Amino acid sequence: MRKKLDGTAVVEARSPRTEEDLLLLHIVQKDRCLARLGLNADTVAKMVDDFVASHGSVTLCPAAYALASPQYRLPETHR
Repeated sequence: MRKKLDGTAVVEARSPRTEEDLLLLHIVQKDRCLARLGLNADTVAKMVDDFVASHGSVTLCPAAYALASPQYRLPETHR
């Protein structure tokens, strides 16, 4: 059964943001995302060990399918 739109959608009016506001939001979001990636080798090893313990094994992919993602910005030693 199809429903018809009744035209009662509420749209919140937003004031336009300045370039400085948008830049600040971008910087805050970027810092928050990069903070999540602040993993050291010990933390990664523990995460892998915990995963193997809970799932039983890890599937290794051929190197042809493993690509470094620029979004993670890992040091060259981890690639």
